[in-house]
Amino acid sequence: MSYSINVVEPRKIESDDLKAVLDYWEQARGKKFAPTYGSEFCLEDIPPEIVPCCTVVDVIDGGEDFKYRFWGTQNVTIKGFEMSGRRVSECTQEEFVSYGLKQFREVMNRKAPTAFFYLKEYKNLQNRKFISARFPLSSDGETIEKIFSWQNLIDKSEQSAQMFDSLNDPQKVQLLSVLAVC
Repeated sequence: MSYSINVVEPRKIESDDLKAVLDYWEQARGKKFAPTYGSEFCLEDIPPEIVPCCTVVDVIDGGEDFKYRFWGTQNVTIKGFEMSGRRVSECTQEEFVSYGLKQFREVMNRKAPTAFFYLKEYKNLQNRKFISARFPLSSDGETIEKIFSWQNLIDKSEQSAQMFDSLNDPQKVQLLSVLAVC
């Protein structure tokens, strides 16, 4: 199955959960391009209802691969598999590998929080629209060493409807780019 991933500015997405993460990331980074994981940016400081929808990856070999350091429980529930301690390239689902690598590498290129909007089927959800917002983390202020991600894995029906309506309105959200996934 071939599909595309729309790249959008995270601040343009109407989601209270995403806004909470983005505000925290901005506060944690201060004047740097990205905060340091574990001291300035900590999972423990994110609202607990959001954490199950989050992941953290370590950047391997400058972005050749990525290893999941944290894979929130809602990822297992929705996607039907566990990735903690595993590299993206080790997943047996080719689509997951392809779109995961493309999204993480886009964050590496942009060096900024980046949101991705796409239609995807998972084991426990069919034909669902997803938002992944990914945030660079750096301890040296230059190199992205980790990437934190939040995804809309818990359906908040009314908020989800508003979020996706806003994403389909070109006056509200301008696409930054489109990533093709085969």
